[in-house]
Amino acid sequence: MKLIDTSVVSSAVGYPGLAHNTSAQVGIDFLQQALLDMANAFALALLPIGFTYGQVFVIYGCGQVGSTINGGAIWYNGEVFLVPAQTIHGTSTPFIGSAVIANATDVGANQTVLSDGSTVSMHHQRTVIFEYNALPNMGCPLSAYIFALPDYQTWNMDIAVQTLQTQVATIITNISTMVSTYNAAIAALNTTVAALSVPPLILSSTLASIGINSTSYIQLSGLYVTTPNDGITRNYMIYFKATSQCSNGSTNSYANIRLHNITSSVFYDTTQGGKDNGTNTDVYFIGLNMLDYRTIGPNETIYVEGQDGGTNITLNYCDMRFVELK
Repeated sequence: MKLIDTSVVSSAVGYPGLAHNTSAQVGIDFLQQALLDMANAFALALLPIGFTYGQVFVIYGCGQVGSTINGGAIWYNGEVFLVPAQTIHGTSTPFIGSAVIANATDVGANQTVLSDGSTVSMHHQRTVIFEYNALPNMGCPLSAYIFALPDYQTWNMDIAVQTLQTQVATIITNISTMVSTYNAAIAALNTTVAALSVPPLILSSTLASIGINSTSYIQLSGLYVTTPNDGITRNYMIYFKATSQCSNGSTNSYANIRLHNITSSVFYDTTQGGKDNGTNTDVYFIGLNMLDYRTIGPNETIYVEGQDGGTNITLNYCDMRFVELK
């Protein structure tokens, strides 16, 4: 801002147009301070919460494009300073290294002749200029360097707003990602709930009675299941139970039972029935059981196969079940 240097005025050296005494000096300072106070009051109304004396606040303008600074104004330590449009001097990067207040003589104002006949420059233009070094070389007379800022970007509100906008955009993106993730999780949960609401698939095969008369494993006709041909691979709990019966006169006879996936050529669990007690009466062996867990694809056929270790083995109450696990 413009400033009249009244330090050269005293009771012995007066200012033209005013009495040459101390009260005249006070009057000039009073008027000038009143203008400073008024500008400072308006600036304080604009300052954000947390700004204090010693910090710099951009009132308007002062945007940077490369090495060019747009015109504007700043507030610093209770005073408003104009920032002329300028090109930063120097060749290093980043373009802005320091900012200084230039207290330059106003070349448009005549020098003042005081009452003692001395000629002085009392009228100054105080502006902010930028350089890479603490002492700029602007090609104009400078009488004082009030302060230096190591990094103009720390107080440039335009850059601060851009940074805030970037941060807000990042937050919005993160929120959008969280919402998408949440929606995907809800969709997956709904799919799971829908799947659980469907009763599990149960495949079964039963026979009242079937005989085994082979020392090699043979398929037991009628005791098989085929998984649905729907393209879905499922987990199953497999359960088989039966009773084995040895006929009269047979001794040391037993039955081996296994499950055979004839589609994928995989054998599942195996169990064995009991032995005859050597008497001439029929003997039943309760508890010929089998339990297994398998992952089975669509359209696969699983048979019960049996082997007679002696003679005349009969399986009664045969029951095989495939229960889908979810």
